[in-house]
Amino acid sequence: MAENRGPLTQAQSHTLQEFRKNLSGVLPAAQLDDELYLLRWLRARNFDLAKSEEMLKKSIEWREKWQADTILQEFHPPEVLRRYYSGGICGYDKEGNPIYVEPVGNLDMKGLVLSAKKNDILKYNIWILENIYQEFIRQTQRLGKRVDKITMIVDLEGFGMKELVQPGMDLILKVMSFEEANYPETLKVCYVVNSFISGRQFRRPYIPKYTYGGRSGKQFITQNIPEHLFLSANRIFPMIWKVVKPFLSEDTQRKVVILGKDWKEKLLEVIDADQLAEHWGGSRTGPNSDPFCRPMVNMGGVVPQSFYLKGSNLVDADKISKAVIRAGNAYQAEYEVYKEGQILKWIFWTESNDINFSINYRNAKGVTETVQKGIRVECETVPEDGCMECNKTGTYIIKFDNSYSWMNSKVVYYSVEVITKDVNQKCDGDIPSDASSGSTGFADSGDEAEAHDVSKELEQPLAMNGEVAHGNY
Repeated sequence: MAENRGPLTQAQSHTLQEFRKNLSGVLPAAQLDDELYLLRWLRARNFDLAKSEEMLKKSIEWREKWQADTILQEFHPPEVLRRYYSGGICGYDKEGNPIYVEPVGNLDMKGLVLSAKKNDILKYNIWILENIYQEFIRQTQRLGKRVDKITMIVDLEGFGMKELVQPGMDLILKVMSFEEANYPETLKVCYVVNSFISGRQFRRPYIPKYTYGGRSGKQFITQNIPEHLFLSANRIFPMIWKVVKPFLSEDTQRKVVILGKDWKEKLLEVIDADQLAEHWGGSRTGPNSDPFCRPMVNMGGVVPQSFYLKGSNLVDADKISKAVIRAGNAYQAEYEVYKEGQILKWIFWTESNDINFSINYRNAKGVTETVQKGIRVECETVPEDGCMECNKTGTYIIKFDNSYSWMNSKVVYYSVEVITKDVNQKCDGDIPSDASSGSTGFADSGDEAEAHDVSKELEQPLAMNGEVAHGNY
């Protein structure tokens, strides 16, 4: 459907023709001939020709890196994601658009990042989006008209401060970022429900592990602050929106509709009762009269600790090294890249607190340049992993910097490899190791850092820092 935006202006029609012309040889003929597909990218950049071309070309590279075109056939989601990652398509609105229900209050993101690799979580979200696009194709064939947008219902029931600050929220923001950048103009409308709930449901706010006068933060709060000051959902949502808003374009922000206490009646104005799950105000049920329409809608839930990954699932024990970095010092490890295109792959975590992580490069003449600027990484609970393709031969220097700490030493466990990839492999964090280099570790300041190999099981998962990329989702 063309979304009732009215006919294009003369200037917009001219831009569309230029857009199509400039992309000849970049896109296949079917997409070049698909006017609505091209308009997605132009509208996401307000018909700025240069920005639209840049967005689309970057998305083509992104799809190649993550193998999005074949992910439905080649990616097999881990059981923990299939069982506990909430959300799903259930029914169609009155215009025929699929309805995606997201009960975010049931999403145990901390349990998921403790149980699945970072890249598997990201791939699973791409897998979901590609399935939605396949549903667009099926619904278009069923109705005989173009269907290419989704209606979302985001249910905040049970969502509190604890969910907002739990590990893994950076991954949610990362997902929102690549949705905006690579699936533009996909969202028709997003209805947010249960955003105004009695404060009594939030009598157990998340409190950091600080102490006050010998008592834990939680004890202090519950003993000294009146009940009416506990955070309620109508105070939580503005905080959620403040975190999420920078990752959404202005056009996407306008599509978010916050419904009040009569939200069930409002949903029935745009969705027929037989298409809306009973729990959300309709009459549709799943097997055994399930009001949530499971399994079409995954209701999430707390991830059992039996799914939590052990160290042997993340990295071989004999590949783990340990660095003890005293306050005010740094530690480096060097890795030689002998062939252009090899992959530098890493994973690290600390026993406590954060660590500054950076990567430098040194050529054969001894000239050093920064490859990745230093950033302080919180990796005590969730290890940090990543990879990069090395476009130059030479020495790559991994640096763990504790120079900003005046008092605390840091213990860092890490594994770094240089991998020779196959022709079709990309740096997405899921490349099998078929060759790796050794490392040399030394301290920046005298002998204040120590390093040695360890063989130890880990009970930690993976994490990623989010990045902002705007489009219109």
